[in-house]
Amino acid sequence: MAKVILKKAGAAATQSVLRELMPDIQKPFDALADEIRRMDARIEALDERVRDGFERHLAVINEINNKLIRLDGKMEGYMEAMRLLQPLRPASRKRVG
Repeated sequence: MAKVILKKAGAAATQSVLRELMPDIQKPFDALADEIRRMDARIEALDERVRDGFERHLAVINEINNKLIRLDGKMEGYMEAMRLLQPLRPASRKRVG
């Protein structure tokens, strides 16, 4: 019986001390949670900037690709025209001398 009373008294004393210390113990955890929230917001902002940059670069790459395709078509047309005109060119003059 005395052991039970001592255990209960010890537990009550421990709970009492922990209740008094709880604000001091909780402060670092609250500060850590606030820091985690700030870091999370910064990471989300960075993620948004990276995604925006990626979208802009992708748009530029697609535009350049389209221009290159058009240029390639024009070059092929020019080269084909040059091949067709080749037989129509007059023969080079031979030098007399």
